[in-house]
Parts: sequence; structure tokens; C-alpha cells
Amino acid sequence: VHYLSDDERFVVACIFLKYGDDGFDAAFKVVSLCDDFDPGKTVDKFAYIHSKQYKIKGCKKLCPNGICDNIKRIKGKNPGDLLKAELKDDTSADATADESSPDEQPQQVMTGEEREQAMELLMTPDLTNRINDDLATIGLVGEDTNKNLLYWAMTSRLLGGGKFSGNSPISGVVKGESAGGKSYLVTKVSSLMPPEEVRTTTAGSEKFLVYLGPDAIKHHVLIFAEAEGQQSSEYFLRTFLSEGELRYDVVEKDPETGQFQTVTRIIEGPISLIVTTTQIKLHAENETRLLELFINESVEQTRKIHELQRHSRTLDSIISKSRADNIITTHRNAQRLLDRNIIVTIPYAPLLTFPTHRSALRVRRDQPKLLDLITVVAFFIF
Repeated sequence: VHYLSDDERFVVACIFLKYGDDGFDAAFKVVSLCDDFDPGKTVDKFAYIHSKQYKIKGCKKLCPNGICDNIKRIKGKNPGDLLKAELKDDTSADATADESSPDEQPQQVMTGEEREQAMELLMTPDLTNRINDDLATIGLVGEDTNKNLLYWAMTSRLLGGGKFSGNSPISGVVKGESAGGKSYLVTKVSSLMPPEEVRTTTAGSEKFLVYLGPDAIKHHVLIFAEAEGQQSSEYFLRTFLSEGELRYDVVEKDPETGQFQTVTRIIEGPISLIVTTTQIKLHAENETRLLELFINESVEQTRKIHELQRHSRTLDSIISKSRADNIITTHRNAQRLLDRNIIVTIPYAPLLTFPTHRSALRVRRDQPKLLDLITVVAFFIF
């Protein structure tokens, strides 16, 4: 890397300093290989960037020729495997952030401590209580069964879609009277999912799914605040859940020939669909595809909510916010570490039994939900 200019060496520092202290050391080692290396000046400059917590965009203010141009120059020069890997895998999206679409999420980078906390969560022996306790800490009291089922349903977005996978994401509907806390439950649980894999929609047109990008919601949680908001697109959502993808033919004009042609738009899944409703029953073809959760409307639950509301106005609540933020970050990072290519099998599945009421054909779709719940728990702790 002896041919890197001062500007380019500065860009190397910007890239590696995203990774905290480890990045600081890596950047120093790379730049120390340059000719005319001045340890004192380099440490001073790195320390300045480090103290200001500059990311790629922040460093743009300090680079004479602009961060993007400098990175483009570096990319063609192959300055060592370490630098090349960082440029190829971790910084390309950030370096071109000004050219990306506003909906794109920046790549998330974990510190060593954050990764350690995420791994500790993934290896927790008593996950049920850990999830309930963490959600209680961030402000969701009671609803222990619903909290766990919804957490696993949203995590199951990562299942399925593989060539040999028989697993499917779990979709659900949260039912209850107005003011019961349906949306609050969904919002709190979804806050533990990576925000780049959650899409919340109030309502959508009949064909809104068709005009998303091919993989815009692949392995995403798609949330409708109210079931009424997805009524116009019910058929498309129903098909999406069953098939794991959408195929829709549209007529478009070829920009080169000017001729009209049929184009097949393919929207890839799978997804986990979560809706809330005050209705007792939904469309029969939709409801059998969803796991039904019922809000706790007991007096005891109301008492717990009132206690939480009063506590939220205290100084102790404000002080504990940092702990809540840490819990959210840990769960999100744990989710990011999950390997969606894992195939989960249930060796004891043939030993299970399930009701077979002759008058309720929906049990043919209910048993797979049970199997998928078992699968996603095993998937999470694998």
C-alpha cells in the first residue's frame, strides 16, 4: 500500500474506525505500511476522528476530494486483503449513500461487546422468561403468552424460502376490543426486530405489493396496524402467504423498441404478516392462515397497565431508559446473527398428535403452525 496518497490513507482510517477500538488498531497497521509513515501525526489524526465518532459520511467533511471519490480510487488499487475485504463487503453501501434510495437501510456494524451480548442472548437456556422479562423492562407488562408467540412469529420471517426447506414463517392476527393494547403489543415486540426487516403499513392499494422491489420484503415482518387496511389487497396477501412469492403479469412499454410487452413482476418472500383487529372473525380464507392471539382484557391486566402508566412519569423510569435501549439493541443484533440458511427438522414430529375434528378443516392448517413454532424456537437457539 506504499502508493496510497495522504487523502487515501485518511479514507482507510475512516473506513476502519467504524469498528471502534479494533478498527483503530487495524487502520493504524494498514497505514503504517505506507512510505513516509509518521506515527505521531497518524495517531493524532486517528484519535481526532475516533473521538468525534466520525462515520463514512462524517469523514466526507474532512476529505479534500470527497470520501466517495477517494474510495473509488482505492478500490482499483488492491491495497492488501484486509483493506480489500472491508471495501468490498462493508463500505460500498455506505460510501455511495448519497446515491442510494431513501428507503435503503445502512449496514449495521456490531462492536465486540454488542456481539458478545447478542450471543449470550442466543444461548439463554430459559428463553421464554428472558423474552417476557426483557419486554416488561421496555414497557410491555403482562401478556406473557402473547409476547412469546408474537416474538416467535416475527422471528420466523427468516424461515422458509430455501430449496430444501419445508418450514414456513408464522403470520398472526391480534384480536381485541378498542383500547385493549393490540397495537402497543405489536409495536413493542417488533421493536426487538431489526428495523431494516420490519415494514409497517397503515393501508395499501390492491396491488401495492406488486410494485415493491423484487426482494424489498423478503424475510421481512409486514405489519398492518388494522386488518381493515389490508382488505383491498387480501387476495395478493393470501397468495403471498401460501406461495411464498407473488407473480403478476403487467403490460409495459419497451423503452428501446417502443413496443408493448408482457412483463412478469416477481416479488420474493417469504414474509411474516402481522395484523390487528377488533373484529371477531376475519375472511375465512385469511383467518385459517393466521395464528390467532387474543388480548388480555382482564381487570388484573388493566391494573398492571395503570401501574406502568404512573411509573412512566417517574425519574426512575427515565433513568432506566438506557437499559431498555440496550435490551432492544441486543435483541436486534441477536436476530441479525441468525443464519437463515439453516434447515431445521423435528425428529419427534411423528410422535405428536393433533385434534382432527371432522367439522373443522382448518386444523389441516393449524397443525403446521404448531410445527413451525417448534421449528423457530429450535432455529433461534441452534
